Amino acid sequence: MNLTRRFVFFLIALFGLLHAANAQRVGLVLSGGGAKGVSHIGVIRALEEEGIPINYITGTSMGAIIGALYAAGYSPAEMEELVTSTSFASWVSGKVDEKYRYFFKKPPPNASWIDFSFNIDSVLSPNLPTNIVSPLVMDFAFMEIFAGAGAAAHYNFDSLLVPFRCMASDISRAQAVVLSKGDLGSAVRASMTFPFYFKPISIDSTLLFDGGMYNNFPSDVMYEEFFPDMIIGSQAASNYGEPEADNVISQLQNMLMTKREYTVICENGIIIKPNLKQVNVTDFRFTRQFIDSGYVMTKRHIAEIRQFVVDTVSLKTIENKRFRFNQKKPELIIDEIHISGLKPAQKQYIRGVLRSGVASFDTEVKDDPLTIEKLKPAYYKMLAEEKLESIYPKLIYDEQKQVFDLMLDVTRGNQLIAGMGGAVTSSSVNELFLQLQYNYWRKNSFQVTTNGYFGRFYNSAYLEGRVDFPYPKPFFFKTAFVFNKFNYFKTKTYFFEDEDPFFLIEKDNFLVLSG
Repeated sequence: MNLTRRFVFFLIALFGLLHAANAQRVGLVLSGGGAKGVSHIGVIRALEEEGIPINYITGTSMGAIIGALYAAGYSPAEMEELVTSTSFASWVSGKVDEKYRYFFKKPPPNASWIDFSFNIDSVLSPNLPTNIVSPLVMDFAFMEIFAGAGAAAHYNFDSLLVPFRCMASDISRAQAVVLSKGDLGSAVRASMTFPFYFKPISIDSTLLFDGGMYNNFPSDVMYEEFFPDMIIGSQAASNYGEPEADNVISQLQNMLMTKREYTVICENGIIIKPNLKQVNVTDFRFTRQFIDSGYVMTKRHIAEIRQFVVDTVSLKTIENKRFRFNQKKPELIIDEIHISGLKPAQKQYIRGVLRSGVASFDTEVKDDPLTIEKLKPAYYKMLAEEKLESIYPKLIYDEQKQVFDLMLDVTRGNQLIAGMGGAVTSSSVNELFLQLQYNYWRKNSFQVTTNGYFGRFYNSAYLEGRVDFPYPKPFFFKTAFVFNKFNYFKTKTYFFEDEDPFFLIEKDNFLVLSG
């Protein structure tokens, strides 16, 4: 009896091994395409419903985001919920949620139109902005979303729920870069960093940009890395048209993005190209419509796909596999915080800012662990600091202690900020505004600001000094001197006139102390 039972078990195991060896392996390639790339969610949902296996994923830009979410254990329904949320909209706009805005550090409004920053540590030199939209909100979100999956996979993208690759661009060598290991959130962030729109990041000391610059449809990477039996390509992008003489955007697109053949080099391959309206890369108003388009177009291609793929995987099998992977994700509990890019005294100041935002910042308080939700208010309080130009966060899992370490790569802001603006009208209230601000910080923060308004009706001079103390209950001390002069004499002179009737002139001088 025992011999018969063992023989049956042997046959079952042998059959399973033979089936696994002969099972068809399907690779899914997700193109870039900006907002249109959310159509990949519909493609994945349709493939799952039809039992088409997805064994490997490669993606670029928006395709990297969707592919990484799926590889990290997100279901199509969860992905759709995420990309249609207000949180996702804040990633694109760079706006901080109202509940995390910290008005204690917000500077008073003035008439400045444009600001120039200078660094005076060595040679006085201006710094131009490298991005239109702040990526700070998105960087924290990517860390929160992908840190657990990266830790569960031991930072090897082959060990994710689905083996995954994404593309980035190394502009110093003018070549595409395949990202296959390391911090998953950073890989995705690099892949979707459209030049000038988001600030680039460095991985392994290499500055990386949007993967679509050199490879917007990584079917070749799919073939070379995984060699699947069939490749399904989801195309949400196309090559840009010829540059136009009077259209700067079209010129930049052609300069930055290499034209690409949207084909699959596998013998058994198919391209799914949903019907998508032309929109700006950051226009997510039609997200649900694009997802539905991807779903419908994939359903139309199922019969064609079934000519190459006969294997079927049930939704229950997929959900069980996803559940088991998600169970492996460690809870996002932070032990140590490491700050790089600053001097020791400046690190102490930043720690003080963080400590003032969360009671359990000091990790020796083991009965009150620092979770990601507790960290979030303190993190956004830190972002309100004018002294910081950028912060890039990463969570690295310590397998021995079974907690995460938070790595903060901080870039200091420039010490000198000059502003210029004013008001231009057809009356005598035209104004020229000039401002100069100097920031200095070590354990505490010091700021000196001077500005002036110059015009026919109103002239003003302002000098302010402020000291901030990052204690558990933060406070500041500020002193300011103000000089105002109003000329009520009616005139058509637009800016200055030397002779004024003294009885139509008002002057104010006062000193302000506040804290």
